[in-house]
Amino acid sequence: MKQSRLSKQIGFKVSRYVCVDPEVVRTASDLEDKILKGASCVGIVQWRGTGEDRAHFPLDPSIRQPLRPIDVEFNPNLIEMARNFVKNKFNGDFIGIHVRSERHIERKGVNVTKRCMLKLATRVQESQDAYGVQQVFLASDLTDYGSDTLMNFAGTNYRKSLSVFLHKVLNYPETFEPNGVLYDTGAAAIVEMNILSMATRLFTLGGGNFQEWAVGIFQKRHNNEQARVHRMCETCLVKFEAGKTAEKKIYFSAVCNF
Repeated sequence: MKQSRLSKQIGFKVSRYVCVDPEVVRTASDLEDKILKGASCVGIVQWRGTGEDRAHFPLDPSIRQPLRPIDVEFNPNLIEMARNFVKNKFNGDFIGIHVRSERHIERKGVNVTKRCMLKLATRVQESQDAYGVQQVFLASDLTDYGSDTLMNFAGTNYRKSLSVFLHKVLNYPETFEPNGVLYDTGAAAIVEMNILSMATRLFTLGGGNFQEWAVGIFQKRHNNEQARVHRMCETCLVKFEAGKTAEKKIYFSAVCNF
């Protein structure tokens, strides 16, 4: 956190960074009294929502219109790495694919996940035939630097088997290999998202907030052309209702009371 570029990006001097454990700080009053301690300006960088494995109290309704993840600039070195990858690997247009399999595997099992991958491959092939774009880039959470959540319930051999299956049905697409270049999983994911944003079309499987971030970056580059994004086999998020679980996130907003 000490090396965060957030202060420069938002134009505020950040004097203190705090990571809050939702199982320790369980009420809004705990947050205000024990953490914020009367601070006149508070920025929420990432609000993970309420519900299972999330906060036990809702975000104050006075916090509105937050900046989205795509509004925060990336490290220029990572963007340049993505550009160089595209320049060296592709000759012209290519199709981007982002697979987030963790929810499918956890909730529906490997057989349903494989059926979705086959469906994805069919749709990609149809797009290749229709638009004459044969080159493909794949980013997925099945790699060793992928989803931490997936690693908790899917062992290395399990993930490798699914990854081999996915690559085969997609006819062995290009992938970004950070080994020996990047040692931070987050940095590798940022490079992948920027590579995907340079694709002419984007196919997604699985859904989730991280994938929405990747889609947002792609759409920003392509002037929000919805027809360029093809979503498949998305796992549903629970809509926010009083007293029910929600997956509602706010990535940066500030409440200042000068």
